Amino acid sequence: MIVKIQEDVYSYESKIWGNFNKRQLICILISLVIIAISFAIIFWTTNSIDLSAIISVVLCSPVLLCAIYNRDGQHLEQVMKYKYQSRFVYPQRRKYVMTNLYQEVEKNQKEYEIYNETLAKEEQPKKDESSKNFIAAVDKKRHRSK
Repeated sequence: MIVKIQEDVYSYESKIWGNFNKRQLICILISLVIIAISFAIIFWTTNSIDLSAIISVVLCSPVLLCAIYNRDGQHLEQVMKYKYQSRFVYPQRRKYVMTNLYQEVEKNQKEYEIYNETLAKEEQPKKDESSKNFIAAVDKKRHRSK
């Protein structure tokens, strides 16, 4: 008997506290620390609550995105790593190279003709010598038969 299992069963992550898993809790705590430190430093230097709140939220947003974002079972830092590698480390710029089949055939034909000419030049003296030897052998036979 075959039982179909729903897709969401495979993407289940165990919850530790409330509706958060371990990764989300750790990222939330890290972002709270970043917010507290950056808010305090910026507020002491500028005395502006609005400016310090905006800058501290902007500074902690990448950490929160790492906690929330999950695409195809991969977290944000993994996706960013693969994007960086595909863009800069292993660029996929392929040159369009067109081969002219007619030129290739002509080139091969020329090479074939040159090879045959050199082969014929090498074999020509051998043919001349073999024909001379044959004629000499025939002449000797004629003399013997007389």
